[in-house]
Amino acid sequence: LIFHLASGVYQAADLAAGIAEADAVGRSAWLNTINGQYADLVLDGGTVYIDGAALDPAAAELTASNGLIHTIDAVMLPEPRTIGQLLTDPETAARYELNTLSSAILAADSSVLDTLNQKDSGGFTLFAPTDAAFAVLGEDALDAALADPDALRSLLAYHLLSGVARSGDLAALLAQYNNTFTVPTVEGNDIVITLTADGAFVNDAQLLISDVDAVNGVIHIIDAVLVPPFDQ
Repeated sequence: LIFHLASGVYQAADLAAGIAEADAVGRSAWLNTINGQYADLVLDGGTVYIDGAALDPAAAELTASNGLIHTIDAVMLPEPRTIGQLLTDPETAARYELNTLSSAILAADSSVLDTLNQKDSGGFTLFAPTDAAFAVLGEDALDAALADPDALRSLLAYHLLSGVARSGDLAALLAQYNNTFTVPTVEGNDIVITLTADGAFVNDAQLLISDVDAVNGVIHIIDAVLVPPFDQ
């Protein structure tokens, strides 16, 4: 039920305006729900959709003393799976072109998947390289990492942050720190988050898709593999 509830009062016109503003700068639009996950916002043919459910344009917005109620045409379901479960699901991995990352997680020692499945640790943020990103890394380098359990664990942990940092959180930090800041990874070394005229970057990897929700965190998809400094 709390996936259907957001802090703040948003009329349909406010939601539509927010979607238009996000579209203008090439970002996705969303609402942060009370359960902690984001609900995607889309404007199609004048109708606002929230996580796939259409706001009924014929229904009046119901005003309450503490907010506003919208009528929608479907039940919204929060993502019940962990980051680890999402990335090791063949359908999800194929949809986001994360097949190589999925294989690497399954090839790593069990502690990697155990970490990605934790639900009581405060959550995680994973920067997930696409299949194309791993292809650029090269087959020899990937094979070497897969053959070395410690190197593979370090490589994967360098893509993982403790705590949940959705795009809105990253944007706020970028604004606070003049468009660049560093953050420690689970591997131990820092990564650098930067905003340029070309988009948002993690080290030299560009952010392609943000805010893929999981029950224990969020996944951001990037176009390059992040390599820990000691491997460079």
